[in-house]
Amino acid sequence: MTAVTYERLAELPVVIEEYALDGLSRRVSSGFRRFTTVFRLAGAGHRGVGEDVTYEAAEHRLLQRAGAVLPLAGTWTLDAFSRHLDQLDTFPDRPPAHEVSRAYRRWALESAALDLALRQAGRPLGEVLGRVPAPVRFVVSLNLGSAPTCAPLLSRRAACGALRFKLDATSEWGDELLECLAASGCVDAIDFKGVYQGTLSAVRTDADLYRRVAEALPDAWLEDPDLSDPAARAALCSQRHRVTWDAPIHCAGDIAAQPWAARTVNVKPSRFGTLRALFDTYDHCVACGVGVYGGGQYELGPGRGQAQHLAALFHPDAPNDLAPAGFDDPVPPPEVPCSPMTLTPAPIGFGAQHEPRTRADAQPGSANSRNSRVRSGRHHRRASSAGAAFHSDTRKGFVMKIEVFDPAMCCSTGVCGPSVPPALARFAGDLEWLARHGVDVTRYNLAHEPQAFLASGPARAALEERGDEALPLILLDGEPVSTGRYPYRSELAGWAGVPVLRRHVSLTMAAPAPGSGGCCGGGGGC
Repeated sequence: MTAVTYERLAELPVVIEEYALDGLSRRVSSGFRRFTTVFRLAGAGHRGVGEDVTYEAAEHRLLQRAGAVLPLAGTWTLDAFSRHLDQLDTFPDRPPAHEVSRAYRRWALESAALDLALRQAGRPLGEVLGRVPAPVRFVVSLNLGSAPTCAPLLSRRAACGALRFKLDATSEWGDELLECLAASGCVDAIDFKGVYQGTLSAVRTDADLYRRVAEALPDAWLEDPDLSDPAARAALCSQRHRVTWDAPIHCAGDIAAQPWAARTVNVKPSRFGTLRALFDTYDHCVACGVGVYGGGQYELGPGRGQAQHLAALFHPDAPNDLAPAGFDDPVPPPEVPCSPMTLTPAPIGFGAQHEPRTRADAQPGSANSRNSRVRSGRHHRRASSAGAAFHSDTRKGFVMKIEVFDPAMCCSTGVCGPSVPPALARFAGDLEWLARHGVDVTRYNLAHEPQAFLASGPARAALEERGDEALPLILLDGEPVSTGRYPYRSELAGWAGVPVLRRHVSLTMAAPAPGSGGCCGGGGGC
């Protein structure tokens, strides 16, 4: 592996004259008050910021009470400053309760130095790295609580119709909930939190839960299972291509150390501590074909925008656990953007701000929603050329077209009102999935668009022959492929030539062949 990204930054000069600390706190959705500390480095008329996301409130109080006691002043390069930090104890009063907190504080200092160096140079991060930021796809991370239901998902999707989720699985999850989650079609990842044993975040290992989740949600990534439990390992063995890692990943070497070869990993910048460790890991993943998505740490200040900025540069089209503030609320504020989120990077420095949501963004058919190519007949447009190019290998550059002629329903998808049939919710999610894979999807509702039925020869013929029993009618490039029922995802995928598990093979980077190991490490067997 050739590590080149960090070298673009290593020799940037940075002048540090002084620094200050700001404490932040907020009560968050999981029921605890979050504390963080912002480091503000100053020099040559500029300020650079970074956020310490250590989880122990007492450690923030000690840091803030001590004040600016670290010897940081000097004229450095970023690499020289990092080597200087190697010699400092950033927890001088007492060791942290968790060793990973040293990485969190180190990241606050190095990210602040990067921000300051870029500001002093008058350059944005993307320019220095030779990368252009792109809109960031994100998921909302939720714990559904001790009496779990689908309601928290539905209330948030009412604000952003194509919102997707990462969920903490617990033993309280029953089959009815799993059926509802599967029908929603909006779960991208499941976090088992199985590698947090011995911490407050630990979740009891439940092999039966692992099995039921893997079966019910065949398209979801399965993050951080506890593979030290033989029964849990056996439950996921056949699904190991979907297993991804988060908490154990602090450097490139940790990817190779996992028991199953990683096809994708959650890269949380603050876990890595140093700029070198983070950017070397990005380079490693490119070299080994490991997909990357990003995550946050309940940042309250500039750390969130910085993590989103990195996602925009390195892995924008992935299930990034980097939702903007506001999705902790059951009904997000109207200004919170939907996914994908357009960021405005700082003109100089390290960081970005998201653009506010518009009214159109909240609608499932908007250009800023995940199912932006699923159209009702009244607002139909052809799929984008980018969608066609995504599948040029199987469709030779042509966009497959699926038309759905629905029976009379109250809305364009039938997913409305107090009681939604599971088949309609499942089918709506499957059409979103097709659209994300470049298929041009249009739906016509008999109650709202009868003229479309008359204009379509196959639809008119089906109604004349069988009446409403022919609906829903599915056409593939104008030819009937299904009548009288809503087909399953596997059928839709087969007709459209979309591999059902394509999303698990690649996020933004090519994945290794199953069991290949190689530079990515891990084993191919169970």
